[in-house]
This record gives sequence, structure tokens and C-alpha cells, in this order.
Amino acid sequence: MAVGTRSFTSRFAVCGTGTLPVRFSGRPRQAEGLFDLWRFYDRAVRANQDAVQGLGAGLTEEQLTELAFALRAKTTAELAAMQSRFPILGQRMAPWLRCGYVITVDFEETIMLNPDPLFLRKLENRMQPELRAYIELFLTESPNWLEYDGELAIPWDRLRSRIKRWEGFREEKRNLRPLVSDIDRQLKIMFDDYLCGTPNSDVFDENGRLHAYARDSYERFLKVNTDSLYYNLVVSAVTILRKHGWILNRELVRLYEEHGYATDLLKEQLGQLHQ
Repeated sequence: MAVGTRSFTSRFAVCGTGTLPVRFSGRPRQAEGLFDLWRFYDRAVRANQDAVQGLGAGLTEEQLTELAFALRAKTTAELAAMQSRFPILGQRMAPWLRCGYVITVDFEETIMLNPDPLFLRKLENRMQPELRAYIELFLTESPNWLEYDGELAIPWDRLRSRIKRWEGFREEKRNLRPLVSDIDRQLKIMFDDYLCGTPNSDVFDENGRLHAYARDSYERFLKVNTDSLYYNLVVSAVTILRKHGWILNRELVRLYEEHGYATDLLKEQLGQLHQ
């Protein structure tokens, strides 16, 4: 039975903003239906992030801290205790939980909707084995939690290792096109961070020199990630960096731009170096 039937998606349509249509023509193949539903959920989460912050309205600072602890603990007992003490919380949470959302807190204790489609775990027994495996991979190593406050949340070389695992999974499931397309989108997110950095995790230091941890990881990439689809790109990047003494340069930025990567941070730093 295809994931994403009319009755299931209708529940999401009334739980979101009401302006995020999801369409299925007849009974689509399972993988296509799953990723249509997944993308609908992602759009709905982003559209409703502000609304869910009202969950703690009227609570004191101490009570908000308790609520954040309960949400982070993710245990039924903790949440039940909070809802018992503050019945209004149960009323406020019920519509979100009924629609498959998971309410959590980020690192700064801001109440938010978890962007990962955790509700899909409940549907795993209706999915193809390849899709079940991908759900497990995604929820274990979610690209949505790669950054915290603009900083890379894992070491640079661990991101390289993660990219290798995801590419290996992609190769194993290469015949399932909707899955491969989604993996490609997630790999693009990872490579944007890996090559161009994040707002608070620079690839280059204040003098424009490539950080040692990034240099070590790029060189390890060339030794270990030899079957990567991005191998030639990293070869080109390392060749350019060596030519320029491992200093940020316009040739490198052009290379990344030609391949569709977000180079705003690099261009900003390059501009500062040439002032």
C-alpha cells in the first residue's frame, strides 16, 4: 500500500496553514508518495515554527525551563507530569501531536517543531525495505541538525565520513530514483558546509589561510573518498589551494560557484582580505 493515501495527507492539510497543497495522482508508486509527503511535512514545519512558540505563553521563566527539560527528555512521563500541572499545555499540544509533529527545543531552549519526519517511523511496516533503511539513516544523521547557531555541530572530518556513508547508501539504492534525488539534495547541504563553511565555522582563518582541520580533511578525502561523485571537484579545489599556498582566492570561489555552491561567506571574506 502506498504511503501518502488521501486520508493520511488530509490530516496534514488541516493541521498546517491550509495553504500548502500536496497532490497525488491516483495511487503513485510508494517512493514518490513518500517523498511528496515528506516535502509537504517539511514545508508545513517551516510555515508553523512561529506558531508553536506560543505553546509556553503565560508560563513563568522557571516553568518554561521545566517545559524545555520535559521536551528535551522526550519521555511520556516528563510530558505527562507537565501537562498534569498545567492542563492548558495538553490542550495546546494536542493539535500538533495529532498531526504527526514532534515538539522539541533547540540548543537555546526555543520551542520548535522538529524538522525531521519522525512520524514516518510509525509507517515503516508499510514501506519498501530501501525506504525503511533511508528513514533510519536520515533520522540518525539528520542534515537538519548539522549546524547550531551558525556553527558546524560535528568535526570537519566527521562530516567527510558522513558524506562517504551517504554516498555509499546512494550507490546501493541507485535504482530507486526518488530516493536518490532526495539523497542528492541532502548531500548538497552537507557539501555546502564542507566546502564553504558556515557563518560561525569558517573554512579559512582571519588571514585567509585554510584551517588545518579543513586541509587535513580535504587531503583525507582524496585518499579515502575515492569513489565519491564529488571526487573531481575536491581534486580541483585542492589543486587550486596548493597553487595559491592554501590561501582563499577568486579561482576557488569561481570553481564553487560553477558547481552551484553557496559562496557568499567566502566572497565576503575575500573582500575583507583585499581591502
